[in-house]
Amino acid sequence: MNQVENTGKFSGNIWKFYLYGFIFGIHTVRGVYYIYMTEWGGLDIIGIMLLQSYFMFMIFILEIPSGAIADHLSRKTALILSSIFVVLAAFTYSIYPNIFLFFLAETFWAFSIALSSGSDEALIYSTLKTTGEEDKLTKVLGRNHFLHLIANVISAPLGSIIAEYVSLPFTMTCLGLIYIGAFITSLT
Repeated sequence: MNQVENTGKFSGNIWKFYLYGFIFGIHTVRGVYYIYMTEWGGLDIIGIMLLQSYFMFMIFILEIPSGAIADHLSRKTALILSSIFVVLAAFTYSIYPNIFLFFLAETFWAFSIALSSGSDEALIYSTLKTTGEEDKLTKVLGRNHFLHLIANVISAPLGSIIAEYVSLPFTMTCLGLIYIGAFITSLT
């Protein structure tokens, strides 16, 4: 395979990286999170903070085993699993307002974050290295971060509109449906 064919084959990974990052930046529940957790979830502020503390602790705990998955299976496999777990998390949150389901959802979400942590960037670095363009890493990562932030800015008010005109629980269901897009992107 010559350099031109090689570059064309791997440059597709860049736009997939951007799409994956954009989708993972969408959080339709972000603008209504507190209301979601109190009104629909039935939690008080202590319950919400306990749940979020558990979430952060689980990311910390799952970081090493998830890195081993990326190293021993593949980075792409780690991203596929990350997508599956984030979809499971969103739908688990949507099933029924129950603290035990919320802890399960946070475990899924933490595993998703731990699996994607570094795997996406390492995959892009490998892609750029293969095409001899590793000097573009900072630019590609910066553009991806920008797209992630744009998704945040769009989705927070969108979630508020969904909560007002559809339902509060649908903000999380909608998130799960959107994250299926990340799963499909990770398969390609």
